[in-house]
Amino acid sequence: MIATDYSSARLWIESYGAYNSGKLIGQWVDVEDAPEVVPTLTRKWSEEGHGDEWGAFDSENCPADTGENPDLEELRDLCRLLEEHGTALDVFRSDVLGTHYADRMSAADLLASFQDHYLGEFDSLADYWAECFIHHDLEKKIGDLAHYIDYESYGRDAETEGICIYQGHVFDTNTG
Repeated sequence: MIATDYSSARLWIESYGAYNSGKLIGQWVDVEDAPEVVPTLTRKWSEEGHGDEWGAFDSENCPADTGENPDLEELRDLCRLLEEHGTALDVFRSDVLGTHYADRMSAADLLASFQDHYLGEFDSLADYWAECFIHHDLEKKIGDLAHYIDYESYGRDAETEGICIYQGHVFDTNTG
């Protein structure tokens, strides 16, 4: 997955009234500023006789399909979250939840779900389980038996129980 710079997300906002009259009137708007800028644009278009209806006809660096009339505040919040949490949250949206489902969640619900499911970044499930054993001091608790733990097999078995790894990010799909 190529990392997207969600801080530079923008939308092409266009006047429906002008479009329906055969005119192309619109402009690129940064998603960060869209909740404040779009109402100003629509007032201007309305004063010019094009009406106040608008649509997002194109996008750059936006998560998934924004649709023609996205909730601008929700889209801004989602871009902020994706920028803050990087590829881990993006992988969670696309590979664990699926964008069709994730795009219908509020940014707050997406973050809560991500926090419930995300276990960390590891090279493999074997590395994840080895870290868990170290973190919980299990080597001290089980002594020499620790040398007989096959983390590869443990990781493979855990996948059937809902612990999965996508692009180096480990998730527990059974929680939440």
